[in-house]
Amino acid sequence: MPGSLDEIRQRYPELAALLLVTAEEPTEETLREVKALLDTVEQRDEKCDNLYGLAAMLGLHFYQESLVRAVFGERFEEIKKMGVIDRWLDEKYQEGMDQGMSQGITQGIDEGARQVVLELLREKFGEAPATVVERVQHADAEWCRRISRSIARARTLEELHFS
Repeated sequence: MPGSLDEIRQRYPELAALLLVTAEEPTEETLREVKALLDTVEQRDEKCDNLYGLAAMLGLHFYQESLVRAVFGERFEEIKKMGVIDRWLDEKYQEGMDQGMSQGITQGIDEGARQVVLELLREKFGEAPATVVERVQHADAEWCRRISRSIARARTLEELHFS
């Protein structure tokens, strides 16, 4: 078993992907070094293809797909045909979609809560000053929930302490 990263570089190029996971902050240069080391592996078989696939998949964890594609060149398409990267990209796409949906729902709830507060203010006190409207427009749903209760109890806009 190799004892150092230099030993991987010199004697075990097939373990080059480890350079990506052991670097404190892997750079584009690290990715290029991994590819160059894998290019020196003499046996060209399924095992070697899997090593490229592993390196590319790890690369996608740290870098944009466009960079990994540029570094691995034609080999990237071969790796994609293996299905490993497609599955990885599908997972990342789904994670992004899930995160986007969650953020969208939160933003929708916040926006709805802001509209309710503005309507409550308008109904109770008439048109609110621009500073009040601006404060409400930057609020989240929790703040809106609390201020809605205060609006119900307040007799004047000043009691709400917007300024």
